[in-house]
Amino acid sequence: MSMIRKGLVGLHGFIGIGAIGGGIGALVDPIGAAVGLDASVLQRGPFTDFLIPGLFLVIVLGVGNLLAAALLLSRHRRLAGIASLGLFGVLVLWIVVQVAIMGLANAEWLHWIFLLIGLFGLVGTTVWICTELRVDEVETPRLTVGWTHLFSGQVQHALLLAVLVPGVLYPAESGFTGGSWLGIHDRHWLLIMLSVVIIHQIVVAAVFRMQLVFSFLTRLFGRHDLFVWGSVFMPLLLLRLVTLAGLAMSTRGTLPLPQFVTASLSLILLVPALYTFYSVGRWFGVARALGGDHFRQRYREMPFVKRGAFRFSSNAMYTYGFLVLWAVALVTRSNAALAAALFQHAYIWVHWYCTEEPDMRVLYE
Repeated sequence: MSMIRKGLVGLHGFIGIGAIGGGIGALVDPIGAAVGLDASVLQRGPFTDFLIPGLFLVIVLGVGNLLAAALLLSRHRRLAGIASLGLFGVLVLWIVVQVAIMGLANAEWLHWIFLLIGLFGLVGTTVWICTELRVDEVETPRLTVGWTHLFSGQVQHALLLAVLVPGVLYPAESGFTGGSWLGIHDRHWLLIMLSVVIIHQIVVAAVFRMQLVFSFLTRLFGRHDLFVWGSVFMPLLLLRLVTLAGLAMSTRGTLPLPQFVTASLSLILLVPALYTFYSVGRWFGVARALGGDHFRQRYREMPFVKRGAFRFSSNAMYTYGFLVLWAVALVTRSNAALAAALFQHAYIWVHWYCTEEPDMRVLYE
């Protein structure tokens, strides 16, 4: 057994035993006195005592991590990798949410220790998967790509994002009137939308690079890799539209243009956007649109599509597909949503130039 694998077993065992101990303390005394906590720190969260958090500690972080340790000791390496990544990720999210609810002032040193353990575990599991799990079920692109390609274009990505975020916050400010939709205030809709968009594109960049260099998802999920990736990608893509619609509805009527003008412009923009969606389904294919050339050799060998919307742009999805966001902003006459649509459309091109275009040079050189 490798040292990395032994280390992961030790981390899961340590987390599991600690979580069971802390969870039992919370279950015995939900007020929190037994574990040195005051239930008042939960006032910003959904719970009034530590009963539910205690159950989560025992069942998910406790028993779950002990099972992950057992899987790492077994022959089920692929399942062990999935469980290990998932539970370290849950631990990181658990700590972040807990600190957010309790407040930084109430965070204990143990929170930071376990946050570091979770992050270290994520890195360790990733290294273990990339070095010890085999790709033996499907044909991935026949490439030899150095690990330095992981970071190609990503400094530029970060710098451009740092410029774009203030660029959307400033013009959106004039569109805030204190409105809300579905009980969520307009400023919160903007922050939620920004979070979804940034998370989506960082996840895509990370998956594309890890898949291209290490066949990461294929090592974990075998022939189901593209299905799993689609199950992550598509909900996040849909959330980009939903959260922008939420922002638009909470700030509707703030764009100083007549309704018939904005409605007409919205309809005009919808035509190429919907035609692009049709073209993707008809000629390009969903699997290819998900980045199939990062997963399978056969997608690399297909000819470039020159039909439908792709007759007018080789990257019709980014050129025309994102016009649907502008259409939503215009039909609701939302100044903030218009700024957000501009941000999303600009940021997707940042993704192209900083992530996909360098990948294309490797895949199709």
